[in-house]
Amino acid sequence: MDKKENYVKRCIGLPGENLKIVNRQVHINDQPIDNPHGMMYSYLFRVKSLTVLDKIYKEFKVNRGDRNYSTDDITQEVVGMSSFTQEDYEQLKLYRCYFH
Repeated sequence: MDKKENYVKRCIGLPGENLKIVNRQVHINDQPIDNPHGMMYSYLFRVKSLTVLDKIYKEFKVNRGDRNYSTDDITQEVVGMSSFTQEDYEQLKLYRCYFH
């Protein structure tokens, strides 16, 4: 899985077709299409410490340039933002991440 770059990989619509995205799902002519395997979404999440965030980024092989985070001054929790697959998202729940 290449987590280094986000880019448009292919054209999915033809001239004259109606293309729209509804709740992260692509529709062509008002019909949802199958999502490609390994499709990634951006997630904003909170963890208890920078140590936990570093462990997540290493385990899920998130490129250093895609490791976005800040610290919440009030709660001292770490707020991270990165792209993950749906399968990764399910595994992240084991780290007690709080998603926004």
